[in-house]
Amino acid sequence: MIDSPLESPTKRRSSHLWVLLLLCAMFAIGIWIFTRSAGALKLPRDPFPEGISTSLRSELMEAIQRVERNPKATTWGALGELYMAHELLPQAKHCFQNASTENPQEPKWNYLLGMIAEEINIAEALEAYQKAAQMDSSSPSLYLRLGKLQSRAGQFSAAERSLKTASDLSKEHPLVLKSMAQLLAMQDKTEAATIVYRKICLDDRSGQDLLSEAGQWFHRYAISQSEPTLSQRNQIAPHSTEPLPEPWFNGVLAHIPRAAAIAAQAGMLASNQQYDAAFTLYSQLVRSESRNSRSHAFRAMVLMNAGAVDQARSEINRVCETFPGDALAWTCKGAIEAKIADYESATSSLKKAVSLKPDYLEAHRALLMMYKLREMPTEIAGQYQILLNLSPSDTDLRADYEKFAAETGSRND
Repeated sequence: MIDSPLESPTKRRSSHLWVLLLLCAMFAIGIWIFTRSAGALKLPRDPFPEGISTSLRSELMEAIQRVERNPKATTWGALGELYMAHELLPQAKHCFQNASTENPQEPKWNYLLGMIAEEINIAEALEAYQKAAQMDSSSPSLYLRLGKLQSRAGQFSAAERSLKTASDLSKEHPLVLKSMAQLLAMQDKTEAATIVYRKICLDDRSGQDLLSEAGQWFHRYAISQSEPTLSQRNQIAPHSTEPLPEPWFNGVLAHIPRAAAIAAQAGMLASNQQYDAAFTLYSQLVRSESRNSRSHAFRAMVLMNAGAVDQARSEINRVCETFPGDALAWTCKGAIEAKIADYESATSSLKKAVSLKPDYLEAHRALLMMYKLREMPTEIAGQYQILLNLSPSDTDLRADYEKFAAETGSRND
């Protein structure tokens, strides 16, 4: 109907007002719907960290779009696995938490949350693993991780129960037995630990790595070896023990960059003092995976060994600034600082490394060396105790400690 020119202005204004109010209401409803849906989907903070490769950015974008189209546990989990494979752990944690919220009965997400938390927050990791165990009690790798973590936390009785469960589920897998033997040794249960080490020696699944550890234990306590002898077993044993399967980790493994072969080759070249070639390969890894702290740290170590110490120190400082939570980077920083006799800075860097990863054996050994160079007997004694708790079957370490204790009268055990 066309408005009559004779219609009153008041009536026309009233009609226009109602139309305007209706449009405003529709707009407000649209905004509410949009903000409600956008607020429900909270992506990780910094979803595309600076320095990631173009290809990884593209992969992340596709995974994020799948979450946006269908925000369920599997899509959140797949995005988290992609982040975790590239060591973007805060983003991965966010995704796994969302996946767990979407499907609270799926143990996989708590398992992966536990793996992320292991080196950062032991209590948080324990809680995640215990939640996973309540949902699925059939995974030996879960109980092995839980038992090892409980050992680190000093929860020895709980650790024994978890490792016993892992042993039963895995048919006494030698890596589970190793953790059990170490736990018994930490409690000075020498006879019980010896029985477990004998089982390891008799298991065809044991590699030379475990047989060597068992041999050190027998030598330390002058224990006669079981048949077949260790020398006979070493001739037929594989070089290393096959790890327990971790099916909940397979999704992460599928996304790990195909750089392992290059990294292995670079490491071999560095160990053979072919520093130029090793530097070239590590530089290749840095270019292709700029967020991989290992490549940066190892390249800095190659520079140090090649004599370019100032360049090495500059590079490792950047690595620690970029990856402040990486214990290996701080250990490399300490090694480079020690190379130029800056022992105070090296000590500080190594203390940072072991605070990030309390069971990091190499960092503790380097820290012991720094304390010796700085002639700090109290710290030396304390560091020996930490190392002996971490590696109770290391006979050379035990002998070094016995000599130190005899010279200083500082024996504590």
